[in-house]
Amino acid sequence: MKALHNFWLKWFTGAAFADPQRCLAEQGTAESEIYMKRRNDALDVLAAHGLHAHYYLPATKIVDNTLADACRFLGNAGYIITNWQGDFVGKIVAARPSKGALTVARRPLFKIRSH
Repeated sequence: MKALHNFWLKWFTGAAFADPQRCLAEQGTAESEIYMKRRNDALDVLAAHGLHAHYYLPATKIVDNTLADACRFLGNAGYIITNWQGDFVGKIVAARPSKGALTVARRPLFKIRSH
């Protein structure tokens, strides 16, 4: 059940595109465990200083696969994608979202039917 939850969380936030090493880390190899420890240590240091890390997901809501791939490639290389007006394309999500933020983000995925 946890694996399904993690899949949906990655799918919804797009974190798999923002941090491909994170996906590799979940496979349980020694290199991936070292990466995850370093990543978590770095996030802890930022949090201790009142800072927060975020993922940039440039391909959010882009339907054209070629354009989405180009945005992901450049976004993962450190580029920020903007439109002709200078507005950011895509979205930014927290590396460690709060439970409240996850609840709000997931809310549109679930519908309650009344009989």
